[in-house]
Amino acid sequence: MRTWLKTFSVLLVFVLIFFTASCGSEEQKECCLCSSFRYHAPCLIDLKNGELIELDLYFPHETKVAELADIQPQISTFSFVHLGNAKGTKITNEKRIEIDAPISEKETNPALCEKCREQLNAYSGRYVLADLYSQNEKRIIVLDRDFSMTIRCYEITAQKDEKYINITIQGIL
Repeated sequence: MRTWLKTFSVLLVFVLIFFTASCGSEEQKECCLCSSFRYHAPCLIDLKNGELIELDLYFPHETKVAELADIQPQISTFSFVHLGNAKGTKITNEKRIEIDAPISEKETNPALCEKCREQLNAYSGRYVLADLYSQNEKRIIVLDRDFSMTIRCYEITAQKDEKYINITIQGIL
């Protein structure tokens, strides 16, 4: 009888430790916003999986994090921007990024922690913009309406049509 009681007690302790550890790690889990690096340019975030891309138009500083190089080279490049089903183009000599993000895609369980989810205010779209320059004041910009704003040296406009929200980032440096 004692062997059975000892075995049951040890098993119960292991189950409680496992349950406590798994419950504690879920609440302590950081999201893509909390654990992100500093970025100078606005970032596009896919709330489905937490992936993000910096929508940068300028060359970064050689030694300082999230700062721009003192001298910006005049190099002309054309590239595609792709995150999930959001697609667009980047043209460096025009200092312009244009992205079309589908508005029909919804995300009811965003890959964010509870604290960051509060910034969404019932927004259920899949994509958001984020200003991640300040580590203490990370800000989410929901893409649910037309808007125009300036973040540092980037003019951001968004226009919503029937199927897409068209995001344009224009460098103003």
